[in-house]
Amino acid sequence: MQKIFVDQNVNILTGTDAERMLQTKNDALYYREGKGIIQVSKARWKEAQTCERTHWMVKGLESSNDRNDAHYQGFDAYRAIHGNIFLHAIELGCGPFTNLRIIGCECRLQSCTLLDPLIREYMLHPHCTYRNNLLRTQFPPPSAGKLRRALARRVPLLTAWMRSPLNPRNIHVDHLLACPIETMPTNRTFDLVVICNVIEHCICVEEVFSRILSITHAGSILIFQDKLYEDDAIKHELTRTYDAAHPLRVSRHIIESFCKDNFESLYNKILPRAEDKYSSAREDIYFIGRRIAI
Repeated sequence: MQKIFVDQNVNILTGTDAERMLQTKNDALYYREGKGIIQVSKARWKEAQTCERTHWMVKGLESSNDRNDAHYQGFDAYRAIHGNIFLHAIELGCGPFTNLRIIGCECRLQSCTLLDPLIREYMLHPHCTYRNNLLRTQFPPPSAGKLRRALARRVPLLTAWMRSPLNPRNIHVDHLLACPIETMPTNRTFDLVVICNVIEHCICVEEVFSRILSITHAGSILIFQDKLYEDDAIKHELTRTYDAAHPLRVSRHIIESFCKDNFESLYNKILPRAEDKYSSAREDIYFIGRRIAI
């Protein structure tokens, strides 16, 4: 893995340029032995949010997907909860597109709350999937065959109806929360909590996990996806990379213990991810669990 430095404006430096920058700016001060980087300063997190804003609202205006289809595959098409009815769901770190729009193709979601610190800005993204108190489920859904996809392309009125409030699969949005997970209100619980590829964008993983437990009750379903890092790999990356958008690097045992200790596993799959220019080889966890009795 080459040395790489990504600044808050998503400028990417490599080689000797990256090495020079790494000598003056890196995340080593946040590292904790045996835990990785589990908490950063508010200033460091704000830098990450600036990077995210630039990524989606400046350089990513043509995008309409944030690995949501890859998550669908990783979760085996959400078969573990297929056909379930959820009265109220929440997606933490929903981004402009959400995973709920695809989960809603496999389950019935009567209403939802969406949380993202940048959610008000994301609503201005040309491909944002939620507006006017409505989250549009994906059409055609990922499970659609070639014939159904072709029909959707050829019949624009069908596509327009599927995206309208008349489609019962579309989801009513109760609340939009423009705040970090660490400060979200915990005065209500949800029967479905979704958090995919979000931990590395947060301020403090321990507070995130505490908030998740506060908004779930016995029987609540958690859909969780994130990266699993070995502690040695985190230490190695600190000497070779700085990624402004991703301040946290959490040791895998912390994530795995949180899932195991608080949720009955309905689906648990670990998938390898090859080394790329941004990080060393690691694994991804895809976990669906039911909150155990409190």
